[in-house]
Amino acid sequence: MNRAHASSRTRNRRGAVLVIVIVCLLIAAAALTTLVQMTLRLHRQQRQEEFARQAAWLADQSLVAIGNGSLAVDSSTTWRIPASQLSDRGNASIAARIVQTDDSSRIVEVVVNYPVDESMSTKLTRQARFPLASPGE
Repeated sequence: MNRAHASSRTRNRRGAVLVIVIVCLLIAAAALTTLVQMTLRLHRQQRQEEFARQAAWLADQSLVAIGNGSLAVDSSTTWRIPASQLSDRGNASIAARIVQTDDSSRIVEVVVNYPVDESMSTKLTRQARFPLASPGE
């Protein structure tokens, strides 16, 4: 009888250990899943920030080029920049248009979409006022 009682107790211990092991594995799997999700979210956020920085740089440089006369803008102008000229992350689209003109200046708006072919693209709009050249210049 003692032997049967000891055998039953051993089976109960094995069952309890098995339950504890399964619970520990579930906790470890949940922690690993959370870690992977956080890593993916961080990676996505870093890419989005990189796209935003590149779009801001493109917008600023476009306005500088328009301001110093390197790029001409009609009422509406669009440029496409291939990925090979950027960081091979994707093509960029830059649309510039004259928003307002008065006697002494014009306001130019630049809209940058980067990268054009990605679902997580960044669209950025910037404006700048440029003086009009006097007739004698």
